[in-house]
Amino acid sequence: MAQLDYKEQAAEALQLTAPDLKKQGIIDEIVPEPLGGAHRDHQRAAEILKASVLNELKHLSKLKVDKLIEKRIEKFSRMGEYSG
Repeated sequence: MAQLDYKEQAAEALQLTAPDLKKQGIIDEIVPEPLGGAHRDHQRAAEILKASVLNELKHLSKLKVDKLIEKRIEKFSRMGEYSG
């Protein structure tokens, strides 16, 4: 197994990776990067992000405002809970 560098070790130990944050409910979606990374293809990265945001807005626009607020309060209330 390849050795992780310090920042990767820290992210793993602190559970700060994208999959960890999604599992914890802190983020809603992991937006993929274009091949080679977003820094190599800004245009494609922007297109992917735009599609993701528009898709989420389409979904959220179907919900009533009071339901959106309720879901947001629930989400932020769960942050910081320990379920070890």
